[in-house]
Amino acid sequence: MTELLIRNADYFLTMDETRRELVSADVLLRDGVVVAVGQNLTTEGEVIDCLLYTSPSPRDRTRSR
Repeated sequence: MTELLIRNADYFLTMDETRRELVSADVLLRDGVVVAVGQNLTTEGEVIDCLLYTSPSPRDRTRSR
């Protein structure tokens, strides 16, 4: 099992039923799946600080003409 902890993400929005908006959030992934979101998370696996992730908007997926 591979664990990865992304610490201190500037802004994180969950897309589940809670729709939480977190500032300086930690994100814990196991085998590529998000298993926890919050503050002060820990892991025995790899830790990445200050990673910024943005998902593309639908208009970013269309090609320019």
